[in-house]
Amino acid sequence: MIESNEPQSGAEKPGSEKRDCSGGQCVCAGAGPAVSGVVSQLLRDIGPSEPVRRHFAQARLEILKGLRAILDERIAEVQRQPARGVKVTID
Repeated sequence: MIESNEPQSGAEKPGSEKRDCSGGQCVCAGAGPAVSGVVSQLLRDIGPSEPVRRHFAQARLEILKGLRAILDERIAEVQRQPARGVKVTID
């Protein structure tokens, strides 16, 4: 995550407090945001082209559709199984 010292416009989302890694409380001791910034810039500079990004986005969608198909099959299988249990007649 890249952090900025500029004030943000609008209200921040609940639970999205800004973390300050320079206070000594973070394990990274302030290196985390710097490393994230370098990696993000590197990916922007030498990352895949737009057609490659679209290809991977489509592949991600196909994987999700495959997972949905697996879940649908499993749900149908569970619904076909007979109910377990024993009927007991109470006098």
